[in-house]
Amino acid sequence: MNWPKHYLLLASILVVISCNLDDENNNHSVGNSNLTQFQIDSTSYCSLDFNSPIVPFPSSKPGFKIQTTTTSYSNLSYDFIDSFLYDNTTGLIDRIINFRQDTITMFLTYENELLTKISYLNSIEITNGEIYRIDSLIYNSNGQLITYIENRKRNDGLFSASKSEEYSYNIDRLTHSQYYYYSATGEKRLGGSNIYCWENQNLTREVNYLDDGQKAIEQVYDYDDKVNYKKGIPQNFQFPSFWSLNNQTKTTLNEYLIAVEPLCGTICEFSADYNSNDLPISIDSQNGTIQTRIVYQ
Repeated sequence: MNWPKHYLLLASILVVISCNLDDENNNHSVGNSNLTQFQIDSTSYCSLDFNSPIVPFPSSKPGFKIQTTTTSYSNLSYDFIDSFLYDNTTGLIDRIINFRQDTITMFLTYENELLTKISYLNSIEITNGEIYRIDSLIYNSNGQLITYIENRKRNDGLFSASKSEEYSYNIDRLTHSQYYYYSATGEKRLGGSNIYCWENQNLTREVNYLDDGQKAIEQVYDYDDKVNYKKGIPQNFQFPSFWSLNNQTKTTLNEYLIAVEPLCGTICEFSADYNSNDLPISIDSQNGTIQTRIVYQ
């Protein structure tokens, strides 16, 4: 399907781009050691902040599960409506995205309480009502996502990998990831990498690199002190910036090799209204370009 230009842009900013971290070309590998910070370039260090324990999201409590989010963009004539369906055993089981006259349904499969497969169904005619994409999720013995594989349906009806992402951790903090593309013959090619910095359980910085190790984009995040409403969604279902403890209030984009034009600007600040559970029910960019409304169940 053809995503709107701005939506592709937002996704491309958040997508993980990669490098090694242990040589002179900014290639770093942290592994599962107990570090508190590591050097990411000649002048910068990345904090991991292990002084604060991971706090689970109380998604089993009434009023904490997301029912719908509706997001409006100033340059579009339609909204993005994101709906979530649950059961009493596995939690979130289906996600439905509606925009214009299109609908994408994502069916979630769990094994041992871990999300292992996401199947995509699109309402547009070219898919003929059939599953067109299946994502596979692989975990380590600690239950941490280590590989995410996107499989697309080929012309012969079979599925094959088109893209994959590999994740590395320092104890319980995601530190970096690499993503790869696959050719029609199955050849795997490095696309790039991303470095993640954490403070107080919040992702405060993402540094994106091209496949040759050159820094491309850096994003810096500020937060409120309220519960991140997106933590109720399985963390591997969203970009790492949604795994944080709190809600983002400001995003600062620094461009190095890639020029982008984010709808909200290179410095985007948000304001929110909260309910009695300290969950946001509305989030608006201060320049008026993005408005989100959230309903819980």
